Amino acid sequence: MIKEINYLDSVEMNIARELLIKSIPHCKDDINLSFSLLKNVELMTEHKENYDLVDSRLFGFFSENKLIGISGLYSLEEDSFEAYWINWFAIDDRYTRLGIGTQMFKFLEKRVEEEKKDFLRVYTTIPELKGFWEKQASFYNEELEDGITYYYFQKKLI
Repeated sequence: MIKEINYLDSVEMNIARELLIKSIPHCKDDINLSFSLLKNVELMTEHKENYDLVDSRLFGFFSENKLIGISGLYSLEEDSFEAYWINWFAIDDRYTRLGIGTQMFKFLEKRVEEEKKDFLRVYTTIPELKGFWEKQASFYNEELEDGITYYYFQKKLI
């Protein structure tokens, strides 16, 4: 079962936040900010304007009523006419290597196709995840910024 994050109860929200922090510890501050923004519409609006976000949605992925994964979609003003980006992507350690990540990607891919966008894009700063993303999409760029390497992938949909 999949639920939009806006409809998660407070316990599920905390589980989702902790799942992301465990999976992407170097993004803890950004994760905490994202979850605090979900609770404050005014701050969310300001944040979207500051980062040229056109749209942003998070989804919880469940197995037997237990949150086991989280991911989402966002679009940027600069490419919103053609693409959505994957926002956060984490799976409970007990459910890795079972195809859950691929199922999550397929769900997001379908949502983007329904929006009639040409591309689904994602970046990661975690080298160990390059292999996963190469199975889902095509590698198209690598950038070094402030000592961090960003790996960019996209899937052509239409």
